[in-house]
Amino acid sequence: MSCYRYQKIYFWLAQRYKFHTIFLLLLLFTSLRLINAQTVPEPTSIPELTSISPQGGQRGTNVEITLNGKNISKATALLFSGEGISGEIGEKTGEAAVFFSGQGVSGHIPNDSRLVAQVTIAPNAALGIREIRLATPKGVSNAQPFVVGDLPEVGETEPNSASSKANWVDLPTTISGVIESVDDQDLFRFNAKAEQRLICDVTASRMGSLLDSFLTLFDPDGVEIASNDIANGLDSLIDYTIPTDGEYTLRIRDLRYK
Repeated sequence: MSCYRYQKIYFWLAQRYKFHTIFLLLLLFTSLRLINAQTVPEPTSIPELTSISPQGGQRGTNVEITLNGKNISKATALLFSGEGISGEIGEKTGEAAVFFSGQGVSGHIPNDSRLVAQVTIAPNAALGIREIRLATPKGVSNAQPFVVGDLPEVGETEPNSASSKANWVDLPTTISGVIESVDDQDLFRFNAKAEQRLICDVTASRMGSLLDSFLTLFDPDGVEIASNDIANGLDSLIDYTIPTDGEYTLRIRDLRYK
């Protein structure tokens, strides 16, 4: 009998113990969920950077950049990797208007996807690819690449998809551009002299871009004299010695038309 009662009592205690264990685990799990809910922002409020333009600047200069993303309108600071580079957030752009019927009511929709900032690059800043992030009350965004260079920088101007509308550039230079559609191509015209060594180096996939670049160089008569698809990953490179004085044209496009 005692053995039986023992077995019965043991069984009951085991069930009770298991019950309390499960209850404790559920209580602990619930508490953790409550703590996490208070400390981790909701996914919809986390800041996200999708692009910046231009993606770099010459050291010793100030550069105005546009940052695009989600949940960035309340950003309080720009964060950079490395030394010698800083920035200040300026205006919020592209706010949409709200129209009301009747008089005495007005409003606007704050744009939560675009910011303008001023970036200062010190003369002695190290060259190369940096990371830029946005700090907001809801957290810090993902990183986007920003290149510190040593050459003057210019941006492409559309339309420049035909030889007659090629952008004029003075060498040496760094050009910041965008392939905007599957059939987009950007052309640039410049002066070069015989025996000069011309190096055209694309930095795109090395910064996370999906562009599979293809470079083509044309002589003053419009004849193709050099081209390259892959040199550094998907990035193209042309290293060419100019044969005669004249105006040359460089074209860049996506090899896969994507």
